Amino acid sequence: MDYSQITHFNDMELERFQRIYDRYKKMYLEPETSLPMFVINTPVKTHDWEDKLFDVDAMFSDELYTIRAHADVGDDRVPATRVNFGTAQIAAAFGCEMYIPPNNLPCAKTHVLHDINDAVKLKRPDKMQGGINGVLNFQNFIGKIFRRVLKFNYRIPRALLIMLTLYVVMT
Repeated sequence: MDYSQITHFNDMELERFQRIYDRYKKMYLEPETSLPMFVINTPVKTHDWEDKLFDVDAMFSDELYTIRAHADVGDDRVPATRVNFGTAQIAAAFGCEMYIPPNNLPCAKTHVLHDINDAVKLKRPDKMQGGINGVLNFQNFIGKIFRRVLKFNYRIPRALLIMLTLYVVMT
């Protein structure tokens, strides 16, 4: 898929993103003089979760469409993508069975601990067990996109570039 139409931002949008970063930073450094930030709910027609969980392109494009919608609305959301696999992958890596509800993120269906003291006895799981391999596939996919972004010098917001960098570093 060609993401350039979704992620093309003009100079005015990029300058607005910089002001957003500066205002969030000020909230940390000078909270007493900071103004509130607002993020508006911007529903975007996206793929079903079942599609996104097994198709990295569907997940990534949905994230980019969400960034684009917030840019169009002009709210204070930082333009960034995230991996949306839910939290069940960690439980699955330790041996829990996963359950995927209709059009929703996976969750743990069973548990492996019968007593809290058993937690210290758990062995470190193989990183490819459970659903972790889906997360790694997404990271590899993002890494390819990131390298293309660098090669063609796309103009994208700094936070999105930082998120892409984190995905590549984690792989």
